[in-house]
Amino acid sequence: MPHMRDNVEMTQPTLTTERLVLSAPTVDDVATIYELCQDPIIQKLVIPIGPNYTIDKAETFVNKVVPMIWDGKHGAEFAIRRKHDEGLGLIGMVGISLPSGELGLWLSEKHRGEGYGKEAITAVMDWVTESAQTLEHFAWSVLPENKASIRLAQKLGFGYTHSRNIQDQQGNTVTLLCGALGTGGEWPSSADLPTRSGERPETTKQGPHSQLTQNATPAIWGQLVAKAFSIPGVKQGHSRVSMADSMAGLLLDLPNEHGAWSLAADGPIEAFHIHGVKDTSIHAVLPSVRAKEVIEKGWGEPHTYADFDTQIMIYAPRDVHEIEVIAGLLRESTDFGTSSVVI
Repeated sequence: MPHMRDNVEMTQPTLTTERLVLSAPTVDDVATIYELCQDPIIQKLVIPIGPNYTIDKAETFVNKVVPMIWDGKHGAEFAIRRKHDEGLGLIGMVGISLPSGELGLWLSEKHRGEGYGKEAITAVMDWVTESAQTLEHFAWSVLPENKASIRLAQKLGFGYTHSRNIQDQQGNTVTLLCGALGTGGEWPSSADLPTRSGERPETTKQGPHSQLTQNATPAIWGQLVAKAFSIPGVKQGHSRVSMADSMAGLLLDLPNEHGAWSLAADGPIEAFHIHGVKDTSIHAVLPSVRAKEVIEKGWGEPHTYADFDTQIMIYAPRDVHEIEVIAGLLRESTDFGTSSVVI
């Protein structure tokens, strides 16, 4: 628990690190904030931004929200700038709410994976520890699907403490995973998986591993395909290990390093493939514990020709609800393949 000095006047400083300058956003940053916040990943995972982020919202944030936060001593908002960039252009935002101690961060797409997030958060925590008013602890809240943010929290020493529900920009109820610095336990690895209803479908016992009964309708299959290939980082391609009519979810932006996280032993990492419209089942990779849970709860079975226990068959969706469950598993499959990437 950080010890804070009472009755210290908060002023808006400029913080510097080895590579970064953290300073207040200005009117000159409005256009950049608007442009970077068109990123669908930011709109999905950063709840205060949300979808349909407009230039008016960016102007309000810089001209009204940030001054209100500072003047009311409710926290701090810093623009993240690279020290050696000409003009110190903004590449993201980092902030803290007081007295809750909750930290927040977003970075532009091209600046993720370079350690800037950890560097910025550490600088803000160091500054708060030296200058802010009483604070119980540093806190972290994140959507369960934001695996990169969870990994960053773990690297910084935040442990999972509880979950809570809030309303997003559209009025929908969403669940946040919450943690605190230096306390708590392991972060949940994935969303809760319901038990699949009914009997398991029949599948082949030899030859191509296929699903014989309870196949998806063409309409349901098409919806699953659309969701699967809208997952960020996934490119549709030909499978190196499945039938000709299968569609592979390839992670082309990653090195061709293979192991338990890929269905294919060479070529691009193959996180999953969806069999054609006559079969409609899926082969995917998931962490061993999660793969076991998928099987135990009736959503799949071991891959007939698996080289690893991470490789499983996921049964075809029978309705719209099951599409959502399976699409979530395919996002986890993608996360498994990109687990070395942190913001």
